[in-house]
Amino acid sequence: MIYDWGGGLIWAALPPKPDAQAALVRARVDAVGGHATLLRASEQMRRDVDVFHPQQGGLAALAERVRHSFDPKGILNRGRMMRGFAA
Repeated sequence: MIYDWGGGLIWAALPPKPDAQAALVRARVDAVGGHATLLRASEQMRRDVDVFHPQQGGLAALAERVRHSFDPKGILNRGRMMRGFAA
């Protein structure tokens, strides 16, 4: 682990697991009001695990409206940011 106090970041390298330990990591950072982003992983893991931390309801709805306003037909980078938007 590396702690970056200036940016308020914790960089952690975890032992490889098929689920990237996403549920455990995200539960822990949720408990303290943070978020986690998957930075390095195989293509298969990136297909199976969301790269970005799930957003809360209101923020997720706002992000979806912004995404839809820029890409109403959903043709740009489908599924790249969040698996739920893959067409």
